[in-house]
Amino acid sequence: MNDLAMASAAVTQFIKDHEDAVGYLIPAVGAPETRPVLVRVNEGNLVMMTDCAAGCCTHKAPDRTWQSQPVEATDCGTGPITVETSQLIEIRLFDQGAELRWLSVQGTGKGTSAIREKTAAEQPDLTPLDKPSRQLLWGQISNTSVEGWVRVSDARIGSFWAPITQGKPPNPLGDQTWFAAFQTQEYLDKDKHGNWFVADERYLGIAALPQSKVELRLMRRGEE
Repeated sequence: MNDLAMASAAVTQFIKDHEDAVGYLIPAVGAPETRPVLVRVNEGNLVMMTDCAAGCCTHKAPDRTWQSQPVEATDCGTGPITVETSQLIEIRLFDQGAELRWLSVQGTGKGTSAIREKTAAEQPDLTPLDKPSRQLLWGQISNTSVEGWVRVSDARIGSFWAPITQGKPPNPLGDQTWFAAFQTQEYLDKDKHGNWFVADERYLGIAALPQSKVELRLMRRGEE
């Protein structure tokens, strides 16, 4: 376990070392922000994309994690985030080469953190799957998009912005439905009976996928 100051330092160093990383932050109970936030690294900062209304948009101010403030904008904008780990349950940042995981132990002022590398050398007995897997985010990509970001919407949960590291949906989308999905690398292990199971997974990025690719993937899994 490490204290919150060490955790903040680990996040800061990871951001400096991984300029193409994306990820998410999950707020703790009682934090002003209640929903998970998808973020990406931009010029040495974690940034999030937010909607604007009446010529202003709210974003995370650089001096306080969950404070919002109006800024001059026409449609949408990004804002830098100062990572206050005392207000978070989980931090997960990742790119193709590495992943940072930090999980808070509430009420202790401490948390557990780990950086997983591409080679998984820290667990040499695990067997990586040949192809990355996908985990679809809830909702569908809408016609509103900005370079490197897409807006994902669903009638039940509303909308949110997702940073994209692979794929670029057309704007406008046309007739085909597009989705956003986490790309993951799964690692297998065997139990004492010789049965294979997924022992771990490492996130690689967030992809934009047309419905045709999502359906093809599901059909292939059904045939296996």
